[in-house]
Amino acid sequence: MPRNPNPTFDHLKPLPRADDSTGKLSKSISIRLEEEVYKALEEKYSERGELRAWLRKVTREAAEKEGLLS
Repeated sequence: MPRNPNPTFDHLKPLPRADDSTGKLSKSISIRLEEEVYKALEEKYSERGELRAWLRKVTREAAEKEGLLS
């Protein structure tokens, strides 16, 4: 018997997001923030998922402002 017989995770539900959004998420993109910016954001949004939620919100607002979602 193989060690990992191709498990499925359909029965698992995703954790709720800090921003209560429900849209499908894209694959992750990696950006490097300046260290001082990252530390400041990390201090302000210290709860689990808060920083990601804030980054999604700001990115969406910027995309709307630039007319990318029309």
